[in-house]
Amino acid sequence: MTGDLDLDLDLDYDPLSLATAGTYGFFFEDPDGFVATSGVATRLALPSGLDSSGAAAVARWLAAVPTTGPVGRPGTGPIAVGALPFLPHQASELVVPAVVLVGDGTGARWLTRITPVVGSSPTIEAHPARRPTDTITQRDLVALHPDPDGATFEQQVGEALDALRAGEVTKVVLARQVTATFSTALDVRSVLHRLRRRETASTVFAQLDGETAFVGASPELLVRRRGDQVRSHPLAGTRPLTGSVDGGLDRVVAELLASPKERAEHRAAADSVAHGLAPWCQWLDVPPEPAALVLRDMVHLGTPITGQLRSSPPHLPDGARLVGPPDALTLVAAVHPTPAVAGVPTVAALTVIDRIEGDRRGRYAGPIGWVDGRGDGTYVVGIRSATITGCHAAVHAGAGIVAGSVPADELAETTAKLGTMLGALGVHTSRPRAARC
Repeated sequence: MTGDLDLDLDLDYDPLSLATAGTYGFFFEDPDGFVATSGVATRLALPSGLDSSGAAAVARWLAAVPTTGPVGRPGTGPIAVGALPFLPHQASELVVPAVVLVGDGTGARWLTRITPVVGSSPTIEAHPARRPTDTITQRDLVALHPDPDGATFEQQVGEALDALRAGEVTKVVLARQVTATFSTALDVRSVLHRLRRRETASTVFAQLDGETAFVGASPELLVRRRGDQVRSHPLAGTRPLTGSVDGGLDRVVAELLASPKERAEHRAAADSVAHGLAPWCQWLDVPPEPAALVLRDMVHLGTPITGQLRSSPPHLPDGARLVGPPDALTLVAAVHPTPAVAGVPTVAALTVIDRIEGDRRGRYAGPIGWVDGRGDGTYVVGIRSATITGCHAAVHAGAGIVAGSVPADELAETTAKLGTMLGALGVHTSRPRAARC
C-alpha cells in the first residue's frame, strides 16, 4: 500500500465528523494539535501484547510502506492508531487507517490516504460537517449501576491495605466502574464535543470500532516522541475540588504539595517512568519536585520529564536492533503500566489487582495514541474514560492505595474522577428514572 498525501478541499472537513462518520474512526486532540482518522486500510496484530518486539515489528511495517508526497510532518504518511489494553501482555491490535487528517497548533492541516496494493481502495462517504450539539440531558438517564458499590469498594481498599501490610506491594491501584444506561443510543460526537469544551487541559480521545466506542479526556501524557526528543508527564497524588474553589484553590494545592502520602505516591510514578526511559536516552531531565496540575474537578501532582533519545538504542529482547532513535510505541512498551495505574512492584501489583478486581479493565488505563512511519507519535494513559455501546456507557476510575490510605477517602477520589466522564454524559445525579433502555 502507499501513503498518498493530498492537499485539497477535504482539509476543511470537521475532524470530529471524520472520526465518527464510519464504522471505524479515531480521534486524538491535545494542545499540540489533532489526529482524526476514518476507515481501515489494514490491522496490525500484537499477538503477545505490547512489548518491544511487537512495537519494533509495527515500526518496521510502517517504515516499509512506499509513500508519495511530502510526508515529513508528524502524523502524515502511514500511521498506526488505537487504544491498547491495560494488561500489557494481552493480545491486541493497531489499525492503519484509510484516511488521516492531521492538524497542528498553528492551524495547518495535512491529509493522508492509505491505499492497499491489492483489492479496492478503502473509501469513506463524505458528509457535510455539522456542528456537534449538547443533545444529552439528565432526563435520558434510566439506570446507574456502580460495580462495586461504595461499601464493597471500601472493603476492597481494606484488602489492598492488607496486601501492603503483608509486604506484597508498596502501592496498588484499584478501580471501580459505573454503568450508565440511557433511553436512547448515545451520540459519541456530542460526548466528544462536551469533553473538548469542558476538559481543556486534557487530551480528548476516541476509538470507534463497530458498535463500541472508547472515549475520554486524559490529563496524563505517557509518551510524546518527536525526532530524538521525548516527553512524559506522569501524574499521581490527587485532591478533588469539591464545591466552589474561589479562594480555596491555593489551599487545596498547598495541602497536596505538602502531603507526604501523596508525594510518596507521586514519586513512585515519576521514578518508574524515568527508569523506563533512561536506557533509551542520552540524557533525561527529571525535576526533583512535582508541580500541581489543576483540572476542572481535581488537582494532581505531576512531573514533566524530557529527554534526548539515543541514536543507537540498546538491543531488543529478540536480539534485533533499532535503526535510529526508538519509536513512540517502543517507548510506551518501556514504561507501561506505570505505578500511577498499576502499583509497585508492577508484577506484584498486577497480581493483587487481578485477585481483588478481576480482569475487567479492558482498555481503561491502557495506552491510547498513534505512531507514524518515522517513529513520531503521542500516547496518553486511557483514564477519565468510558466504553460506550449503544445506550450503555461503562465509566471507570481508580485510586492509588498506599500506607496511610483511608478507604472512605479513596472512594471519594474515585467518585470525583468518575465525574469527568459522567458529566460529559449528562449524568449529575444518582437518582435516574426507573425506566429501562
